[in-house]
Amino acid sequence: MLKILRLALSVAVVPTISSAQSGDTLAVLEGHVRDAVDSGAVAYAEVRVDNGKQYARADGLGRYRISGITPGEHAIAYRLLGYTASELHETFVAGRTISRDLYLSRMPRLLTAMEVRGKNLRVPAGFETVYRRAARGQGYFVTREQIDSLNPRDVVGVLNSFTSVRRGYTGSGKFNRIESQRCEDFAIFLNGTAITANPHAVEEVLYSTPPGWIQAIEVYDSRARMPVEFLPGCGAVAIWTRSR
Repeated sequence: MLKILRLALSVAVVPTISSAQSGDTLAVLEGHVRDAVDSGAVAYAEVRVDNGKQYARADGLGRYRISGITPGEHAIAYRLLGYTASELHETFVAGRTISRDLYLSRMPRLLTAMEVRGKNLRVPAGFETVYRRAARGQGYFVTREQIDSLNPRDVVGVLNSFTSVRRGYTGSGKFNRIESQRCEDFAIFLNGTAITANPHAVEEVLYSTPPGWIQAIEVYDSRARMPVEFLPGCGAVAIWTRSR
């Protein structure tokens, strides 16, 4: 009877000892899967040890955990559709947990077709800065080609194509200024030089300059949209003539 009792006790104790030893002899890997560019969480990425059965899928926050890893060096592979698959090697120690963030690089997206829309615009030498301002789209811009298509009698005829711009007159009916709903008075520039202070020069430019001489006209009708070159006024009309 005593022998039977001893045998029963030995059988009952053995599994407990074996289970305790297995926890101490295996390792754990845990951490986050992140984007290599902004370190943001990469959800649901797959992480495998030696491409074997030990694997985990990250949760919605990019967190993962793999337990039961045998000690020694192992290859850790991780991947997700849309990212370049990666791999690193890690040495595990029995009973230790390794915290490791894994970084995935996004794969470039190849477009099978692309449509580009725009205007093929030739920029004359010496007008690069003018056309660069026009590309920002802050104001109204008229090219020589557009002026030719309008066939205006004078510069005022070109300005009349802008519905927001109108002419102001003195009580005698003489031209005095250009104005709009946003600005009561526009500064007038000719080839980068302000001529507003000289009424005779303004008259000469707006009514006597042949439109065929003009390469471009810029119109800005608010201080917020106006480039620094034409501040501090409220509005600006910049006329650019080409060499003749």
